[in-house]
Amino acid sequence: MLARLILLCFVLCNTWVVVAQNLPANFANLPVYQVFTQNQKLLKQLQIRLPQSDFLLVYVSIERTTDKENWSISPADGIVAKLFAYHLKNQTIDTKQTDQLNKLLGADKFYFPNYCGGLGSFENWAVEGNKVALSQVYAPASEIIDCKNYIFFDGKNILVSNSPAVATDGLAGMAGKERNQKNEQALKLLQTNKLSEAIKIWEELYGYIKNGNYATEGKIDEFMNNLGFAYWKAKRHKEAEKVLLECLTRFPSRHVLYINLGDLYRDMKNKEKAMTYYSKVKTSKLTDKQKKYAATEQTKLK
Repeated sequence: MLARLILLCFVLCNTWVVVAQNLPANFANLPVYQVFTQNQKLLKQLQIRLPQSDFLLVYVSIERTTDKENWSISPADGIVAKLFAYHLKNQTIDTKQTDQLNKLLGADKFYFPNYCGGLGSFENWAVEGNKVALSQVYAPASEIIDCKNYIFFDGKNILVSNSPAVATDGLAGMAGKERNQKNEQALKLLQTNKLSEAIKIWEELYGYIKNGNYATEGKIDEFMNNLGFAYWKAKRHKEAEKVLLECLTRFPSRHVLYINLGDLYRDMKNKEKAMTYYSKVKTSKLTDKQKKYAATEQTKLK
């Protein structure tokens, strides 16, 4: 806590100007952006790709000079910030998605603890699986309030949840349940040695993840892992490599992928990569049996 208070004091006593590089070439010329930043002191510009979508999220903050008599000691009160939803294919800011996103996050709720004092309290963000995890820190008095929201794309809209596991209903929920049932069907086919039929189902599920509506619905990490595993079983090694690596990038906590990739690269005669993934199993959260298996395979490769 003391370290956080020292950090807060440091932020209060210093003005940081961070202008991100490599934003889309036309971004600064878009009218929506220009209206927000015109004649204002620019503080930060940061960008992150929203998984499973064509959107780039751009965080922009400017100096706030109004209503100073009501400011708390938090530096967030002196910042106006906004998230822009930039559509990469159309090369424009989607105003509908942008407005909805900022409303959900309470971008201008400067004095509301449940909104962490608005987006001026931005601390950092990172991709976690199929979502962007947005962290905020608001310190209006002696207490320090931490907030974390998850931004995700459901195939049609950019949405926000305070939980990494998003529960959905309606058409999206139905789609998720149907896809989970198909996944179970494919697993039964795999267990009865009907490999090609199982692969067809998992390829269908993978297609929804890549191109369909409600792209995040269902156990998509399991769908991808199962497809990669099935490709490996069918000795379709290059296809297995593509899907398994993509799954690991999106879901780094799915540690069973270490074994699947180790086995894949072993069979592809790539000893170095096989050893790399098998070695990761030792410090993973996998079972003792799985760790013993990986260690045995490593020994065989030496």
